[in-house]
Amino acid sequence: MSRIGLKDVVYAPLTSDPVGGVPTYGAIAPLVGAAVANINPNASSATDFLDDGPSDVAVTIGQSEFNLEIGEISSEVKAVLLGHEYTGGVLLRKGDAVPPFVAVGFRSLKSNGEYRYKWLYKVKFREPEDNSETKGETINFQHDMMIGTFVKLESTGDWEAEADSDDPNVPQSTIDDWFNSVYGTSGDTTAPTFTTVPADAATGVAVGDDIVITFNENMDKATLIDENFILTDYATGTPVPYELTKTDTVVTLNPDSALSALTEYQLIITTAVTDLSGNPIAAVGVVKFTTA
Repeated sequence: MSRIGLKDVVYAPLTSDPVGGVPTYGAIAPLVGAAVANINPNASSATDFLDDGPSDVAVTIGQSEFNLEIGEISSEVKAVLLGHEYTGGVLLRKGDAVPPFVAVGFRSLKSNGEYRYKWLYKVKFREPEDNSETKGETINFQHDMMIGTFVKLESTGDWEAEADSDDPNVPQSTIDDWFNSVYGTSGDTTAPTFTTVPADAATGVAVGDDIVITFNENMDKATLIDENFILTDYATGTPVPYELTKTDTVVTLNPDSALSALTEYQLIITTAVTDLSGNPIAAVGVVKFTTA
């Protein structure tokens, strides 16, 4: 069947690709307004000649191209796909930006009304051209073009998954779940854990100490915000103002002024705190400690 459409383009950051293991991905996000998706595998072949004739052919797939044309890609998504910074609604392109590997999934309509589904497992996009054209007598639509390179996974050796919804050998569950996770991968469904300094029930804590929360994996920095870390005087419930700093795995609360001596404090960490796959901590974190 011929294919006559393209829709539901999504991407997911590749978070780990261990040799001999299972790849994991972050949360799946949409790329709205798909126009063209072009996959160009870079295949090479060589023929072995024996007894004055061809006897064998070897074919390999190397570094290959993936071109994606979208009506308009938001600045926030460009920052994610190209490794730049997005702050205050502004895209800041960095000279030392390192684009991440992502998986890209989509489906294309077939002439019989069914769909072909695809996942490219490991794509890295590079800085695209940016063309604009003055408006003339005829309308020429300008689309955003993302040019990427895809390679095989180190963990499995796979580079693409493909399924047709009208293939009787494809379970309906495979089609139904195609965009819920990157096909054939375990996905990260494990809740992140954390430790704190001071620890729960700690006593004799210096009044000038910071409170440090360390997670066991990279976290979604958008969830590491003041609203999700509530520090109070336990007896009175009075909030303690602080300055929050963060890295991928560590959050530090620096109180605006020294804590009171011989006072019990409580830190609450809400379940709005998530890892890169969108998994929240398993339960609300409650840490109590007493100053010296």
